[in-house]
Amino acid sequence: MEQLTGKTQEELIADLQGVIFRVPNAEPARYVTADEYLSGNVREKLTVAEIAAKQDPSLSVNVEALKQVIPKDLPASEIAVRLGTTWIPQEDIQQFVMELLTPSQHARGRIKVRYTPYNGDWFIENKTSDYGNVKADSTYGTKRASAYRIIEDTLNLKDTRIFDYVYDEHGNKKAVFNHKETTAAQAKQEVIKQAFQDWIWKDPERRNRLVRYYNDTFNSIRTREYDGSHITFGGISPEIQLRPHQVNAIAHILYFKYNESRDASDFKSFCVAYMVSSRYGVDTRAFRFDKLPKEYEGMDAQALKGELGSMRDVLGEMQSEMYKSLEKNKPAKSKEQER
Repeated sequence: MEQLTGKTQEELIADLQGVIFRVPNAEPARYVTADEYLSGNVREKLTVAEIAAKQDPSLSVNVEALKQVIPKDLPASEIAVRLGTTWIPQEDIQQFVMELLTPSQHARGRIKVRYTPYNGDWFIENKTSDYGNVKADSTYGTKRASAYRIIEDTLNLKDTRIFDYVYDEHGNKKAVFNHKETTAAQAKQEVIKQAFQDWIWKDPERRNRLVRYYNDTFNSIRTREYDGSHITFGGISPEIQLRPHQVNAIAHILYFKYNESRDASDFKSFCVAYMVSSRYGVDTRAFRFDKLPKEYEGMDAQALKGELGSMRDVLGEMQSEMYKSLEKNKPAKSKEQER
């Protein structure tokens, strides 16, 4: 660019301020376009930029730009939470169980709610230690399923089901579904679910903490918006005036690059786009494959061939629908043309 414009690097950077951004902590210095930098996990990028700007004030422009695109915080009323949501700390679930069932002092010290991140399972230790608790056995439970068991099932996203066990003529134990007891247990399960909904946002400290965690963790991604306003189309007919969304779509195709950070869905979309472009004579040099997605790593050739075959099927369906649409919208021939 220095050779093309005759300007120094410093002059180019100053002229392109707001169009390109320097990536903090990158050595040597690296610049990316605004649509790339101001997308993705922008909350994480803002944190990095704020720390870097304390050492290098020139990065304050990054901070200000990122603040403008941070997704609006969602309030508690717009955050769906159910009993079993894994990002709710187990300490909060423990508190809910204690407040809902008010176990005896002896049982309170023994009953513990545990969550295992490795397999995503919830478990309530010493469920049977709270013997004789009316809330656990009647108010929120039944004679066949205590509230502790029902809560554990709910945490693991299971419907509580009750079975009776009988022995057949051969002495084999057989499970028989008990519809009546199951209906009663599941009714209590719905009561517990509603109690959790009423409880979770009630305490201001807990609400603020969980809302902050949710927004920082799950409401932090901004979709990349491609800007093609700078692209010039040499050789295009002056009769054709592309609209902004069309130019941006062209920029999307030119700058999109499949890489290992994308999932199998992106990979399939990219393959179908490549097939369509290739079949209709579109230049496919912009389609670059760096690496297969993690879902396909280690897949044998036959399995991968099957995946690609499913993509060809999608392409065939697309082509068929295209022809149907063309036929449907084809202008009707006049009688003279038919002659």
